[in-house]
Amino acid sequence: MSFLKQVADKLTKAAEVTVKKTGELTDTAKLKLDIARMKSDIETKYTEIGMLVYKQYHEQTDESSAVAEKCLAIDALNDSLEHTLLIIEEKRAAAQVAKEEAAKAKAEAEVVCTCEDTCTCCGNTESVQASECPACGAEIAADAAFCSKCGQKI
Repeated sequence: MSFLKQVADKLTKAAEVTVKKTGELTDTAKLKLDIARMKSDIETKYTEIGMLVYKQYHEQTDESSAVAEKCLAIDALNDSLEHTLLIIEEKRAAAQVAKEEAAKAKAEAEVVCTCEDTCTCCGNTESVQASECPACGAEIAADAAFCSKCGQKI
């Protein structure tokens, strides 16, 4: 496999990891919106319970079944909330793994081979022999037009 093909493969892998990470972030944002909605619904239920208790006190009516219904609804919302928080935590762990994979893929894609003849790091069999700048003596790639250290035209 040629050096350029390997670089292209590594860049493709880095792009795939980036797309995956973007999807995970979108999913997490949706879950956070669900959490905000559930918290708002819970607060609404608390308010409704307070109103029922006041009605029961003020009008001497029995609102215990309505209060119990609201409490069950709060319990269900809290269960959903806990489940959603667990999903987010799992996604955070997966995102950390993806971040590490992306960093690794990026580092691999940035490898510049300067080996002679057959590369020992990437297996490239094309000549990738490095040369030396005539002005400053810095090592430069064989296909470089200018020295990256002093700017001398090669």
